[in-house]
Amino acid sequence: MKENITFLVDIMEKNYKIFSSYEKFVKELETCKLTFGPCHTTKFWKEHIKKTENDNFQVIDKLIKLLDSEDETTQAVACFDLGEFS
Repeated sequence: MKENITFLVDIMEKNYKIFSSYEKFVKELETCKLTFGPCHTTKFWKEHIKKTENDNFQVIDKLIKLLDSEDETTQAVACFDLGEFS
């Protein structure tokens, strides 16, 4: 039983890192549909703020464009993320 629990904890830790990664954030931006989650927190932005400089701040440009989305949740998340960036 102990081995099974250890195995599950290891998998969960690995998946948390995947789901909170900057790459996941970029992929979500590409869908043009944002939802609040691990990639949209103050902690996430503190860890990844320097990466936004890549490609001439392209991810910030995408967030700005998403402010015009018809989806209110996407607008709210983009607004939050831009606030964290600023």
